[in-house]
Amino acid sequence: MIIEDLAVLADSKTNVFDAESHQFKLHPVATEKQITTFERRHKVDLPEEYRTFLLEVGRGGAGPAYGLFNRGEVDDEFEHTKWRANGSFVGNLAKPFPHSKAWNDLSGQPAEELIDSDIDTYERELDSFEKRY
Repeated sequence: MIIEDLAVLADSKTNVFDAESHQFKLHPVATEKQITTFERRHKVDLPEEYRTFLLEVGRGGAGPAYGLFNRGEVDDEFEHTKWRANGSFVGNLAKPFPHSKAWNDLSGQPAEELIDSDIDTYERELDSFEKRY
């Protein structure tokens, strides 16, 4: 389904952000050996859905926006480059992700409409929110 949808988009003259750079093309699919090598090197087990995507759809390429990164690449603000474990913001893939529950829940912020209608209430609610946050 994904591959067919990309083919339709590529054939149409759809105006999609940065489509002129990726032209709705995906990098070739990965092999089982490539995925296994990656998993062993980084001491990880990729989620089954992601493995299936890599094996059946592609290793990155077409959008959204600037496109999906090829496995092992990062955006260094100028181009996609290879990442190194502990050498970039990616860090060490074998370490558990530090956030296991919501840590940036912004619910409870005061309504911005209060700025114009009741600034004192807004500031009180904002102070309370910031202490919790």
